Amino acid sequence: MVYSRFLTKNIVERALASELDNHLGYSKYVRNHSDNSRNSSYNKRLTTDQGGIDLDVPRDRSGIFEPMIVPKH
Repeated sequence: MVYSRFLTKNIVERALASELDNHLGYSKYVRNHSDNSRNSSYNKRLTTDQGGIDLDVPRDRSGIFEPMIVPKH
């Protein structure tokens, strides 16, 4: 049970990172000189069938990134 929550957490966080890559137009390790870039992450609790999972949701500097998998609020 603990392993399935860990696996779910990793999959969802990777998908969120991919969404941010798509939103910004470049991957995490590419040097970029645009105004909008990655700006750490915030915590969000996701309730699943296995129980609660604490996610680290990435964010951008402009604050306009809206995740599709786990929406804000």
